[in-house]
Amino acid sequence: MVEFIVVAAIASVVALTALAGIFRSYLGRDHRTEVEIQTRHGRKVVISSQAVNQKELEELLRQSLGPEVLDQPATPSAPMDVDKPVAQPELGAQAAGVEPESAARPTAWIMRRHPDNVSTGQGECIVWYATNRRLNDLTDPNRGFSAQRDRTVHYGTCRVFIPKSHKIGSTGSPWWKRILSWSDDRLKLLETRGLDAATYWQSLAMHFDNIAQDDKSGVVFLHGYNVSFSDAALRAAQIGFDLQIKGAMTFFSWPSQGTLDGYSADEATIEASEDTIAEFLVDFAAMSGASKIHIIAHSMGNRGLLRAVNRIVSIAERRSEKQFDQIILAAADVDADVFRRDSGAYGKIARRTTLYVSSRDRAVEASKWLHNYPRAGLLPPIMITPGIDTINVVNVDLTLLGHGYIAEARAVLTDICHLFKEGKAPEDRFGIAAITSRQHEAYWEIRG
Repeated sequence: MVEFIVVAAIASVVALTALAGIFRSYLGRDHRTEVEIQTRHGRKVVISSQAVNQKELEELLRQSLGPEVLDQPATPSAPMDVDKPVAQPELGAQAAGVEPESAARPTAWIMRRHPDNVSTGQGECIVWYATNRRLNDLTDPNRGFSAQRDRTVHYGTCRVFIPKSHKIGSTGSPWWKRILSWSDDRLKLLETRGLDAATYWQSLAMHFDNIAQDDKSGVVFLHGYNVSFSDAALRAAQIGFDLQIKGAMTFFSWPSQGTLDGYSADEATIEASEDTIAEFLVDFAAMSGASKIHIIAHSMGNRGLLRAVNRIVSIAERRSEKQFDQIILAAADVDADVFRRDSGAYGKIARRTTLYVSSRDRAVEASKWLHNYPRAGLLPPIMITPGIDTINVVNVDLTLLGHGYIAEARAVLTDICHLFKEGKAPEDRFGIAAITSRQHEAYWEIRG
């Protein structure tokens, strides 16, 4: 009997694995073709479609762009990027809890879209990157970046596919959930395009030139430990999409090993990347053309940002009068005493700095036991320091390790959305309760 159960279990696993391969293959198929359209306003639009003839293409265009924008019939052509932003819903509609009809509506940083976007919600978005990783192939950025350090900073854009089935806070479900739902909700990195530094900054400036003054916000995401370049690109795209960023979503990818056993190497690498991170942030403030710049640092990425802020303060005073608007520090894997000593610099470069903490962050808790000292992102004790708003997210973080709430918890995304849009103090934001510590110091908590 026991042998029969074991054999049956093995057979079931083999069958499920085979089915998963078949379904992954099926769900990953894409037989679309790209066409280039010239609008009456001189704008060129690239779309992808399964349409096979002229009539079908024009009908899809009318459904997607409206009949008034067509200037000439659609003809197949080499793909190119849209040179002006497309229409976008109100900032943060998804994060605020309002589900759109299509989960992946186009935003200003979506440079390509499907003609049936309204009905299917599928879209392709552009995120901007900078990295001090070494290229896998010096002649082809599309082959990606390694975990090795480079003395050269590489710039460019990533094209990311966001499906209709995308869920807020997710870059994709496990394979077994995709089988059960008969849908593939994974974000996919379609293309990595390299740009030289001059072209990169010129392109960003041109991008912001085409955006209304009130919407010229740029967001820079700085990832943490155990993150590959492609993982960082997908996470940046997801955060930018869920927050409905109207300007440009950007990420800086330092050479994390992207493995669980690479913690010590990542500690050394983030320290070695401090100057590069500081220079990039100052360049972004000086040359991007954004009127507001927000920074999101996660986990070990907080070390690079914290150690760079004093450099940023001195460099910014020499090279740019701009200051950063909102700085978000989440799940900070930083020694508590070091954070308390150095964090005063944040107030010199940012309008407001917010520190999100949790008592259920198992990843930061492991770091605490490894280093034998408290971490800034873990309580108790809670990190309260002048000039920084500390917010406890323990009531809303439902992630497995309690570490990814900055991108995965709807309530946290909602709070960040309000911060980016309005810049209000915690006591003036919805869903935030004031708490007093045992030392009679004020901090806040997101209500569950």
